[in-house]
Amino acid sequence: KIASATAEVRRLGPPGDVVAALGGAPVDVETQTAFVEALETNAALRRFPPRRAYLRRVFEAIVRSAAHQCDGSARDDHEEEAPLSDALCAALATSMVAASPGGEWSNDDDDDAGHATFDVPCSHAKNPLDKTEAPVTRTLGVRVFDRRNEVGLRLWPAAEFLAAWVVAGASARTAFFDVLDAAIIVELGAGVGLCGLAIAAVARPRAVWLTDGDAAVARNLRHNAAANGFTACRVAHLDWRDEAFDQGACRDRFLLEQGDDVSKLVVVAADCVYDARAAAGLARLLAVFARCAGTVHIWLANAVRDERTWSSCRAALREAGLVVLSDETRAAVAVVDAAP
Repeated sequence: KIASATAEVRRLGPPGDVVAALGGAPVDVETQTAFVEALETNAALRRFPPRRAYLRRVFEAIVRSAAHQCDGSARDDHEEEAPLSDALCAALATSMVAASPGGEWSNDDDDDAGHATFDVPCSHAKNPLDKTEAPVTRTLGVRVFDRRNEVGLRLWPAAEFLAAWVVAGASARTAFFDVLDAAIIVELGAGVGLCGLAIAAVARPRAVWLTDGDAAVARNLRHNAAANGFTACRVAHLDWRDEAFDQGACRDRFLLEQGDDVSKLVVVAADCVYDARAAAGLARLLAVFARCAGTVHIWLANAVRDERTWSSCRAALREAGLVVLSDETRAAVAVVDAAP
């Protein structure tokens, strides 16, 4: 349960989910101590620290759990609270003070900044003794910001889902991997860039482009690509409203510098349709990309917050001449595989 709770913290999961992973309320002293120690020694969290404010909410949720019975009912005045470990109290206190420059948990770039981390199997190495192949795991970290109006600087559920969907298919070394092999990857509305970076880690694309229409988001994309060592990942400004972006502009910006033999293009987008009015612009842009290479795959994922909005997206794709090859919904996230 310590490992499960640590994984929730790494992905910036809700504090209640962290408490549930620890076994639910109340969390006993031994578990509190072991959990804090796991966070402090976790290599991924030391390299890509979450926000102190997020850690404070997690620790406070554990403290609140001590005031509840195991069945979830609040204690009365005659019942004792579950004890708190010294390690938890110290961690909570640390999370409530200003970060010291260069400290393990500091985020010097911005008080609102933190990181979410994910492990992806990025390659397979042969064992020289038995010739079997074993997965090699790589940790990806993406910087996110807790700002109410900055939607492009947050990590959205559909991005996690699409990244996991792509990684699962590519790591299996099936035809799915062949689609990505030597392809040019373009992520639209990339946000923090998780999907594009995951593809860069797990496959062998010719190039990965992370695009967004917001300058602040683009700066953060460059940071995330560099922080993960993906110097070949390119970041570009792309405004869906730009009517001048046509087939020629697409080739000039994303394909020509890769040579004249570009035959495969994969376009991915996650949680880009949260308003039905945006569907037509996205579909028009996808139709432009669909005509730029011999083989084009389009993978979209979206949280289905409103079925009418998602239906408008599918209809816009069809009106733009794109064929929806598959359309599946899992846990309120829909994935579309489309092609010209």
